[in-house]
Amino acid sequence: EIGNHSWSHPQLNRMSDDAVRSQLRRTDDAIKAITGKRPTLFRPPYGAITAHQKKWIHDEFGYQVIMWDVDPLDWKDPGPTTVANRILKETRAGSIVLSHDIHKGTVEAMPSTLEELASKHFKFVTVSELIGLATPEPPKPTPARKGVQAANPLPAGAATAPAQTGPAKIATPDAASARSQISAPAATAAPSPSH
Repeated sequence: EIGNHSWSHPQLNRMSDDAVRSQLRRTDDAIKAITGKRPTLFRPPYGAITAHQKKWIHDEFGYQVIMWDVDPLDWKDPGPTTVANRILKETRAGSIVLSHDIHKGTVEAMPSTLEELASKHFKFVTVSELIGLATPEPPKPTPARKGVQAANPLPAGAATAPAQTGPAKIATPDAASARSQISAPAATAAPSPSH
């Protein structure tokens, strides 16, 4: 799964809307040219984005803005053991783990980290799959009995709740709910040069 992460990794919250638009459009066009599909996900570099930007980016590009809740600070090159320990300590049901495959220590940490998470019954899915798990299904109308009008659970024109725009997550299976799943580590987000 490929998402937009900007063209040159700037601090978007310090840029004009037109400059941000240029960053996103250029990347969006490149992804479309290579894959034949436009991305639907966007991870802002450094997580630096304003509420105003989130809104217009979603409205204009249709992107879900994806953040993370586990940051092993791998971009500081702490070494594979530290990266692994931070991920294993902080990962919870529904987590998204930020990681960068441009750092040797991160790459070295991943096999054992993923094995350990799998041994704890984590399941890895794409961010889109995770968003799908977090999106509630609309209630099914009950069939009307003869002489009784069925209640419409949603008013005419109402929509179901939108998918969350916060962090998509890695989740552990929950005994109470088979729908509780785990997403991919934030390696689902495009790697970045520094964060």
